[in-house]
Amino acid sequence: YAPMPATLEGHYVLEGRLADASLVDLWTKKPGLVSTQPPEDLRAWFGDYRWRKLFERVHQKRYTLARTKLADYWCRQTWQNAQREEQTLAYVKMTYYARYTQPNGRPDRQKTFKLFNRACPKQ
Repeated sequence: YAPMPATLEGHYVLEGRLADASLVDLWTKKPGLVSTQPPEDLRAWFGDYRWRKLFERVHQKRYTLARTKLADYWCRQTWQNAQREEQTLAYVKMTYYARYTQPNGRPDRQKTFKLFNRACPKQ
């Protein structure tokens, strides 16, 4: 798109570790190993405009405080109704997988940003 096309696209991986040390994908709420592959439909993940705008920016350095608040949010919202204590969320980890498109058909450049790995407060 004129005058210059976008050169960055990426996706997030949100991984949770429960108190019993099992892993869970916080996007899908499915237990087990978390896929690092981008989803087929990124827009469907975000729900609404506000979440999408947040995730368009939260990987940037100036949004460190927002990432902290986001981690706290995931700790509070996810598994808050756990039946057993070992099912409560102990840690939350967010990684951003960036892909930089290059001009003139050169191969894309990829970079991984570890945005946070945060312990959830005991409830």
